[in-house]
Amino acid sequence: MDPVGLASNLTTLVGFALQSSKELHQTLDSFKKQDSYIREFKTELEALETVLGSLRKIADDTDIELYPLKLPLLQCGSACAEFKAIIAKHISRSNTIEFKTLIASYKSTIVAALINTNM
Repeated sequence: MDPVGLASNLTTLVGFALQSSKELHQTLDSFKKQDSYIREFKTELEALETVLGSLRKIADDTDIELYPLKLPLLQCGSACAEFKAIIAKHISRSNTIEFKTLIASYKSTIVAALINTNM
């Protein structure tokens, strides 16, 4: 069962995704050896955290209901939490690259929604 359901409000889901990405980022920081793939992945997580922070501000400051973002936020948070668990079992470089691409797609979806909201 997902820790946060789709019935949750946007602020809760943003918080879940943001916290999960930060925990994953901290996990990556704990690696003694950080090759270019890990550094790129951390950069992608930092960009995601920035986007999620902007979305949290919008969700907190307005009554706009961005319902289409609920599922991507839930999936993003869940994916980060699941990947953090996988990292604990020492994953391969190819899995990191695939996951970095997945995170980039969630970030793009959220950025597109933010741009639409501001228009």
